[in-house]
Amino acid sequence: MALTKEDLQAIAVLLQNTTEPLQNAITGMQKDITSMQKDITDVKLHLENVTDRNISLLAENHGHLIDKLNQAVKVSDKSCLEEIRVNILTEKVEKLEKEIEELKRKTA
Repeated sequence: MALTKEDLQAIAVLLQNTTEPLQNAITGMQKDITSMQKDITDVKLHLENVTDRNISLLAENHGHLIDKLNQAVKVSDKSCLEEIRVNILTEKVEKLEKEIEELKRKTA
């Protein structure tokens, strides 16, 4: 069975009729892909320029806060040490006062 010229023309028409909608669909998908690529680029730029920068600022400030907290803890530790020293000195003064009182009694 050989194909006639009319058969070939009919096949060509069918192919052309099927190809045009496919080409239109492909063109539409290409436009959508281009739009999505632009959106992805915008998101990447936002992440790089805004979000990453803000995270860096937060991390930097967090470091400063930790340093301040550590300094406050050191001051608190020093305060505790000073309180202990004062307590020791108070006890020594009380002991010395008692000894002086005893010496006064013995000499009087």
